[in-house]
Amino acid sequence: MSEFTRAEAIAYLLGRECHACGSALAGPGEPCEACGAFPPVTAPELETELTGPRTVAAVHAAALRKEAGELRSQMLARYMEADRVLHMARLEERRALAQSALAEALTAAARTEAPLKAAHKAEAKAARELAKASAEHDEIARAEETARRMKHGVRAETEAALRLAEAGKVLARYQAALAEVSARREVAESALAAARAQVGQLEAIRDQAAADVDHPGRIPVSPETVTADPVRLLLTGQLDEVETLMAQIPGRFIAAMTGLSDDIEAQARAQLKAEQEREARERPLWLQPLGNGSVGAVPNPSHPATPQQYHPPGGRP
Repeated sequence: MSEFTRAEAIAYLLGRECHACGSALAGPGEPCEACGAFPPVTAPELETELTGPRTVAAVHAAALRKEAGELRSQMLARYMEADRVLHMARLEERRALAQSALAEALTAAARTEAPLKAAHKAEAKAARELAKASAEHDEIARAEETARRMKHGVRAETEAALRLAEAGKVLARYQAALAEVSARREVAESALAAARAQVGQLEAIRDQAAADVDHPGRIPVSPETVTADPVRLLLTGQLDEVETLMAQIPGRFIAAMTGLSDDIEAQARAQLKAEQEREARERPLWLQPLGNGSVGAVPNPSHPATPQQYHPPGGRP
């Protein structure tokens, strides 16, 4: 044989180890999990060295399994590439939506600036009018005080008092107008602050979406990919909890339908019982209830540390 010795060929047929690195193989025809190599076996070479119809059939089956493994690997790679394409499309869509929402928020923030400017201008105008009205009111108040102090007469004092009262009413109207435009200015400022805060939040979301596109990280697998080759995916150890459960479902279904799960459960129960019995035999003392809620320690007659007189008939274990 040009590539394999007889022992290597038999080991390959039995699916024991890789010819390249010596690692254990998952099965005949499967690629090596450690180095990814396929054994370079050709049927004619083995037919000349290993004779017999069963050996030839085994070689032919190994070649078929090798081809099937390669096809399965290619199929799984295509499924995973489809998952990557879909995942990147979702990330791109998320980034586009974040950018669109940010553009709308910037437009809304720009619209809130015009009412704020108008409110500032109206407030400044109302403040000037109020200052002028206050000056006139102060002048009327001084005239009334002068007429009252100088005793200009009933008619003059009455006219001055009436003028001061009317001036107070007019001044109150100017003050109310200033308070109204000041309230509108505060509302416009609050709207602008809220719009800018929303812009900041959307900018952070847009930046995170762009970072996800540049560095997508782990690509989640789809149900189709998991069911395509669940064993190979489970061996990679890259599945999360949900994907691992999805990959185990076909195997559990097959085990339940074929009765393998009952055999596995029976073996597990037998192993657990054997471990419990061995633990009881190796325990030097047994705890037994003595009544009145108390517990006593009794020597294990089968334990080597128990004195000879307490051993059952048959000798020391």
